[in-house]
Amino acid sequence: MNEESAFLSSFRRIESGCLIGGRFDVAIEDAFGNNLTRDAKRELWRRYLSFESDAPLLKELARLRNESRGVILATNQTHIRLERMARDYEGVFDATFASCEMGRRKPTAEYFTAVCSALACDPAEIVFVDDRAENVLGAADVGLNGKLFTRRGGVSELTRLLTSAGQWH
Repeated sequence: MNEESAFLSSFRRIESGCLIGGRFDVAIEDAFGNNLTRDAKRELWRRYLSFESDAPLLKELARLRNESRGVILATNQTHIRLERMARDYEGVFDATFASCEMGRRKPTAEYFTAVCSALACDPAEIVFVDDRAENVLGAADVGLNGKLFTRRGGVSELTRLLTSAGQWH
C-alpha cells in the first residue's frame, strides 16, 4: 500500500468513527510513520481543518427547509470537522447523518439503510444529491433517487437536479 492509500484508509476510519476519539494525529502516524516533517504534518492538519461553505447554496437549502421540504445532511466527517460545520449549517438542515456518529460511511448500503430507517422513509421517497459519483451510486443501489451535483454549478445546478427529480416547483 502506498503512502496516499494508507493515509486515505486511515482518514476513512476516522470519518466513520472507528478510531478512538477520531484522532487525526493517529491517522497521520498510521499512514506515514515518522516519514513526515513537522511542517508537513501541520500542513495536513491545516487542510483537514479547512472548511469553506457555499453561502448562496446554504441560503437556498434553508429556503427549501422553510417550505417544509425535508433537507437532510448526509456527510462523511470527523467529529472535529462536524463541529466546525455546525456553525455554518445552523438552521439549514432538518437532520444530520454524520459517518463519525453512525459508525458507517457513504457509499455503503448500511449507511443509506440506517438513514432511511431513522427518517422512517422508503428509499424511493428520498432525493439524494452528492458531489461524489460513488456516493450517488451507493444511494441508488439501495433505492434512493441519486443525483450527481457539480459544486461549481451552485444553486442553478441544484435547481436543475431537483427539477429533474420532480422535487422543484
